[in-house]
Amino acid sequence: MAAAPAGDPAVPSIALAVVGDSISEADSRDFSAGLLGPGSWVSHAVGDDLRFAGGWAVSGALTSQMARGAWRIPADVLVILAGTNDVARGLPFPTCAANLRSIAGTVGVARVVVSTIPPIDYAPGLATGYNDLLRLFAADEGWEFVDAMAGIRSGDRFADGMSWDGVHPTDAAAAVIGAAIRAHVLAG
Repeated sequence: MAAAPAGDPAVPSIALAVVGDSISEADSRDFSAGLLGPGSWVSHAVGDDLRFAGGWAVSGALTSQMARGAWRIPADVLVILAGTNDVARGLPFPTCAANLRSIAGTVGVARVVVSTIPPIDYAPGLATGYNDLLRLFAADEGWEFVDAMAGIRSGDRFADGMSWDGVHPTDAAAAVIGAAIRAHVLAG
């Protein structure tokens, strides 16, 4: 049987909901409305078979703010990329975990994917420690986990050209993150 061509209406697209911070919002004019910029990994993840159904992402947001800002989204999968700002402020992981549970509960999507956060070059152990806890937490919740940052890291820091400030990904890095999340979602 031949594969259906891209954009074929017989092939349903997967509806993607996203909750995050500046890593997701980046240079988007209006993230929630789907006006995504090239610095947003979401703009690199979507296509005919994966469409952006909506979400909430604001630069500098803590997971508690994401939990308050999230709403129910009719989607097939929820991707949460969150925690960089919590880690930078020294918030304990159990607080982040409770907020992630709240986000997932509010959005109301059965399939939840959590992504690693990017490196934090000025304090690399922060992101590494958080990501280790996040992997275990996702497994305990029955959620999927993706290390979307693997392709932009060198050791525990950003690879050359992947960050403009040691915290935020470049457009090139956003493309790598988007491709990793897209591949994970479509493989599921």
